[in-house]
Amino acid sequence: MIGTSAQEAPDGLDIVVASTFTSTPVVPLLEHLNKKRGFDATVTSAPYGQVVEQLLNPASAFARNTTGLDVCLTRPGDWAPEGSPPDDFRESLRYMASAVADFAGRHRGHLVVCVLPDPPGRRTAGLGTELVDLLTGVEGVAVVRAEDWFLAYGIDDPADSHAAALADVPFTDEAFAAVAIGLTRVVASLRGRPRKVIAVDCDYTLWGGACGDLDPAELTIDDRYRGVQRFLRERHDAGFMLVVCSRNDPASVDRVFAERADDLLLTPEHFVGRRVDWEPKWRNLNSLAAELGVGVDSFVLVDDDPLTCAQTAEALPSIGVVRLPVDADPLVRLKRSPHFDRFFVTREDRLRNQSYRGEVLRAREVGTISSPEELNARLGTDIEVVPVRREHWRRVEQLAARTNQFTCATMTPARVAAALREGAAGWVVSLRDRFGDYGVVGAAVAAESGGHWHVDALMMSCRALNRGVAEALLATVVRAGESAGLLGTRVSVHPTGRNALAVDFLTQRSTDVSVQADGGLLMTIARTDPARAEGPRG
Repeated sequence: MIGTSAQEAPDGLDIVVASTFTSTPVVPLLEHLNKKRGFDATVTSAPYGQVVEQLLNPASAFARNTTGLDVCLTRPGDWAPEGSPPDDFRESLRYMASAVADFAGRHRGHLVVCVLPDPPGRRTAGLGTELVDLLTGVEGVAVVRAEDWFLAYGIDDPADSHAAALADVPFTDEAFAAVAIGLTRVVASLRGRPRKVIAVDCDYTLWGGACGDLDPAELTIDDRYRGVQRFLRERHDAGFMLVVCSRNDPASVDRVFAERADDLLLTPEHFVGRRVDWEPKWRNLNSLAAELGVGVDSFVLVDDDPLTCAQTAEALPSIGVVRLPVDADPLVRLKRSPHFDRFFVTREDRLRNQSYRGEVLRAREVGTISSPEELNARLGTDIEVVPVRREHWRRVEQLAARTNQFTCATMTPARVAAALREGAAGWVVSLRDRFGDYGVVGAAVAAESGGHWHVDALMMSCRALNRGVAEALLATVVRAGESAGLLGTRVSVHPTGRNALAVDFLTQRSTDVSVQADGGLLMTIARTDPARAEGPRG
């Protein structure tokens, strides 16, 4: 038995900070903010200016921090002597990006690279964007622009030329505080359950004016509204699902998307669902949650109307609500909200919108079919269960953080990650059919305990339920224990009130269920019929 209960599991996290300048002020701020958030974080600094050494040395503090967060603070101008040709800087930045990719390939922890601005007037203007582009898409690496945090927290002038000249401390205390707040948000995103769906209003949110009262050509779509659209599109690309939720005339909304397509950065294809009618938004959000198969607490509503926001927050207390101001820059409000934080993007995140659009096609194809066997035959389903490899670790940790309906709820994400790194047995299950690839949708972690095969973590995306996927995963785990000559398979489950799907699934497959002292359940799993449980293969 390798897991502790979710209530008892430690939230400790080691954070190692390396930078290309003196970043000492950020360490106590980061420790203080994490403590306020209830995170037991220990923050240490790598030696001055040793970013590359931390990335390349297998014995570095970064490399030893296998279950924590490594932080790299850098400026593009720090990678070549001042006055060097731009091409020299670009070559150095490519070297730095290569070192980051190499580190991420060897190290299955989390690395965040925070790109800060060079002093005003330097010839390196624009290279920050190039560095972000070089690093974007590297698995296990979060790339953030400090300018986003400066904008969110009102830091208009982050540079401190006097401290930079004295001790290579190039930023003000306020700027370092904004960076510390941002990094605390990174920690929170690793510790909490993130939002999945952004519900977007139309009038005065995506465009200026009421589309029911004005012709599409009369609506305002300027930098303010394009900035909001660009932000939402970036969140879409990071794996958030977008839905339209507007009290409006459907034909009027459709006309705007059709006639102002050249001005809009979002198209109808960016949205996986919509409710455009005159129903209360809280009711439509409940309906959208049911349609997408996610909890309403996965939603965040973006709207300009104070009354709508207040009514929604009162009716659905678990939802996130972000009201856009009418007299200020809405991007400040959006970037300041942690509801939209998703720093570490996996392959499954990038596939999510495609997968949900595929659900519409699947629904049309299968009609009223209810049998999993007939459903899978019609869809050409392929289920594959394989042992966990290093490249799966981040996705397994992500599943542990995000699943709340089909989960044992006995191990925190950090404990799951630590168990895999310590050599626990694990499996992942992938699902695909002729309408698309879901990627890795479930995982299990087990170990020998008292002569039995003890499953401490079993989790599954709700999108994969009723397809034979959970059955195939559990059968594989049970057979692994039998092959090892163990007495049987036991599963620990902590009922949360939200994971009834998992509790019922396991209860139906158990020969004995006992209640533990902490209120958890210990279930002895019956031998599973392989022919029935393996699921379809392509």
